[in-house]
Amino acid sequence: MVKLPHYHPFYSMVKKDGYVMEHRLGVAENLGRPLLDNEIVHHLNRIRDDNRLENLQLLVEHHPGYL
Repeated sequence: MVKLPHYHPFYSMVKKDGYVMEHRLGVAENLGRPLLDNEIVHHLNRIRDDNRLENLQLLVEHHPGYL
């Protein structure tokens, strides 16, 4: 978890406590934009603390009835 100051460009991604998960922040910084709530970052090797970009995959969560 990474605590972001309120003036950080990706502050919109923080939870109520002001923290964002490190792997989500890394992908957002690589993309150059905050992630959306329905975007999920998956660890390809299933090792949750391996936050190397080559181990992370961005997925979009689809909800029934959502187009």
